[in-house]
Amino acid sequence: MLDPSVYEPYFPQTKQICLASFAAPQEEGLAALLQRLLSQEGMPTHCPVHHYIVPAALLTVCRKRQGESVDLLEAELTEAMTRARNVPGGFCGFYGTCGAAVGLGIFWSIITGTTPLSAQTWSFGNRASGEALLKLAEYGGPRCCKRVSWLTVSGAIDRINEVFDLHLPALDEMTCSFYKSNGECLKDHCPYYPKETVK
Repeated sequence: MLDPSVYEPYFPQTKQICLASFAAPQEEGLAALLQRLLSQEGMPTHCPVHHYIVPAALLTVCRKRQGESVDLLEAELTEAMTRARNVPGGFCGFYGTCGAAVGLGIFWSIITGTTPLSAQTWSFGNRASGEALLKLAEYGGPRCCKRVSWLTVSGAIDRINEVFDLHLPALDEMTCSFYKSNGECLKDHCPYYPKETVK
């Protein structure tokens, strides 16, 4: 397993990027923010920080659209980080539940204030995580933290718009720039693999 000291600094760095994006006069947009978070220099291609990137990006963009305060976002990003750190690396293979989908559940739980005793909102996170897992399962393994992060966030937009009336645009299709650092890349079986490299 990867030494935590290699990836641990990227948890707070992800939070700071999100706060800076939130504070910018113009909305950065979900696709751009997600890509920036996934592309942090030196961050391992596969690591548990991706379990945090999913809820962090979604919380940042949604709270910006809602006109909420930076104090609220900072508190929620801190809570999301605490929860995401409980999802270890390799969760997808060792537990059969991808950490990106768990991260989506973290987003829903936080933004709706859901607890184990909640009624309607209890279903939001579980449904979203379940739908994400079904989508990820269509492509199978082995792991790719970039692919599953993009697929998870992309698949969540319609439901987020439906519940919160935020009118977030669909994500533009990503062209992967990470495949060279992923020894387990699915290549042409991945929807984001650069088309010009497919033989």
